[in-house]
Amino acid sequence: MEQSENTREKIIKVAFQVFVEKGYDGARMQEIAEKAGVNKAMIYYYFNSKELLFEKIITETLDSFFKGFDKVNITSGNIADFIESFVHSHIDFLAAHPYLPNIIVREINNYNPISKKVIKKFFHSLQVTFLDKFAGQFEIARNEGKVRDVDVGQTMLSIAGLNISTFLLYPIYAEMWFNGKSDIHDMLQERKKAIADLILYGLLPRK
Repeated sequence: MEQSENTREKIIKVAFQVFVEKGYDGARMQEIAEKAGVNKAMIYYYFNSKELLFEKIITETLDSFFKGFDKVNITSGNIADFIESFVHSHIDFLAAHPYLPNIIVREINNYNPISKKVIKKFFHSLQVTFLDKFAGQFEIARNEGKVRDVDVGQTMLSIAGLNISTFLLYPIYAEMWFNGKSDIHDMLQERKKAIADLILYGLLPRK
């Protein structure tokens, strides 16, 4: 059983890199098999088509998104703590999967229906398990005068956009704003603080 799981995970890992490099249309199952050190029949044993393999890779990666948010307390009532925790957790997730935004954006721009289906399912789960609860807490904080009267959906889109752009534009950031830093860890710590500070400046009441 353990060997079977290791083989499956190896196929997924190699296939993800091939999809990153070649895109969905350019990826070939034979190349994935050769790089994974298995025969093509073994890939079809676990995934009966390239479409299913791609879907499983994106779905399982996005599903792991929720695991990193266990420490984010949506119902604490402290919006500042929530924003900081959310920014940190989201960037940590993206740091563990730095090529995910690129491949999703590319495939959606290429009108890949698989990407659209997976993303739609992901956002439905995100809405039910996360966004709706945060919106409720945000409304309470707004009524109590703890945050300004801003749109919660636009706020979350702004946070996500700032976080994701860090990885989409990292080569540019590294050269132009971070003096060519090669240590992404240091840069990410700076980005976490900068993004949280910017969002909170827009959310918290002005004195």
